[in-house]
Amino acid sequence: MTIGTHKRAHTRGGLAGYLRRHHVALLLALFLTLGGSSAYAAAAVLVPMNSIGSAQVINGSLQKTDLSKKAVAALKGNIGPQGATGAQGATGAQGPQGAPGQAGAQGQQGANGDPGAAGTPGIAGTARAYGRIASDGTLTRSKNVTSVTKQNTSTYCITLTGIDASETVVVATPDYAGDATNFGTNTDQAIVEAYTSGGPTCPFAVITGIRSVSTSVYGVAAVTNTATAQPFFFVVP
Repeated sequence: MTIGTHKRAHTRGGLAGYLRRHHVALLLALFLTLGGSSAYAAAAVLVPMNSIGSAQVINGSLQKTDLSKKAVAALKGNIGPQGATGAQGATGAQGPQGAPGQAGAQGQQGANGDPGAAGTPGIAGTARAYGRIASDGTLTRSKNVTSVTKQNTSTYCITLTGIDASETVVVATPDYAGDATNFGTNTDQAIVEAYTSGGPTCPFAVITGIRSVSTSVYGVAAVTNTATAQPFFFVVP
């Protein structure tokens, strides 16, 4: 080997080492830009596989898209601690009313309550005199009645206590429990009439009797009033 040959070999070896150690990435980019596919083929020869390390990469120049999926997955660190709870959000709008639920089962009957307080006594009655007189003149259930006398078969004279007959009236009605009234066709009906002209000896008089009605196919045939003794109630307001 001549000195010139040795010098050229040494120069080629030194250039290749220099390129591998310092400017491989830069020159590779320049070749690819200027030479296209031919430059790529040349770069493949100048830069062997797995020959680029951290020293040949410019800090901050690699992007996520330059890395493989495996490398990207390896970049993920451990999950950090849970952050503080955020402020409560505003209350949302009220939702629509739901459908009514089914009726529940009927509960058991409760215990009876305590008796209520007694009510206020009612106003006393205003009738000044009253009573029941049987058909024979017997007086019962009476108030302010001095005596009852039977003047004839159907006239009853009533004497009241402290009541002026000229300033009031007597109201009388038959007692169905003992009178001659019957319900039906052509039956009798008890009648009672107050009589206020009995004179000073009988200021309150009541006359009783029976009213008979007979009918035919043409209507009412006859009405007959017969004076007979009948039981009755009376009141003096």
